Amino acid sequence: MSAIEDIVFLLGGCDLEMSEIRQMLKNYRQSDNPEYHIGYLDKDLQWGARLSSYRELIPGIKAKKIIGVEITEDIPLPPNYSGIDHHGDKSALSSSIEQVANLLHLTLTRYQTLIAINDRAYIPGMVAYGATADEISNIRKADRREQGVTVTDEQLAEQSIHHHSYIKSGVTVVNSLTEKFSAVTDLLFPYSSLLVYNDNALVYYGLNAGKLTNLFTGLTSECLAYSGGGMNGFMGITAQGLLSYPDKEPLITMIINAVHHE
Repeated sequence: MSAIEDIVFLLGGCDLEMSEIRQMLKNYRQSDNPEYHIGYLDKDLQWGARLSSYRELIPGIKAKKIIGVEITEDIPLPPNYSGIDHHGDKSALSSSIEQVANLLHLTLTRYQTLIAINDRAYIPGMVAYGATADEISNIRKADRREQGVTVTDEQLAEQSIHHHSYIKSGVTVVNSLTEKFSAVTDLLFPYSSLLVYNDNALVYYGLNAGKLTNLFTGLTSECLAYSGGGMNGFMGITAQGLLSYPDKEPLITMIINAVHHE
């Protein structure tokens, strides 16, 4: 078997999956296995991480391969660069932690497998896998923690749901007081159709989310919209993408009509 050597991973936005990938790489670097020589760089980025965040570091990387993990490729790529992701047009692929493990010939633990399923298919995926209620609760708590969700965020999520939400055509719409939408989605689960927004982001979760990729092709091509989880996963628009929609209600109505159009 040919050796895998001199790989440097560039880590993307922090959540539980990325945190576990970091730990996996850290432990691997500390191993005594001389067959592999890997490293990683982590700038503690948020969701929507861009390769340009590593622009000044890339010229100094001396490696046969540079692999970005869940990083939007917004600058010219080095010739030895490749990406690992499972969002957007790569949503049919296995999770990023599974791809990293396969590349390095590692076997995931049950905990790591649940992390992979959570990131790829959220709570329904973990239920289908046979996770216990405690396992699911622990995974979700850990994911929110790694995303930087605070007690204040949890409180703001409750206020958002109780005082700034409504239901339209079967879709629960929440104007979120917190930037951490996972605090809202976890409180409202189970749901079939959920739209959470504020001035800086809008994300639709659930039924027919995959239909929105065609609706926002232009934004996606400019890295201003993103998606994942397949047909019933999620689709989001960034703050810059929302600049074209100063009035959110027509946008919300358009999304609701699209996901329920047969």
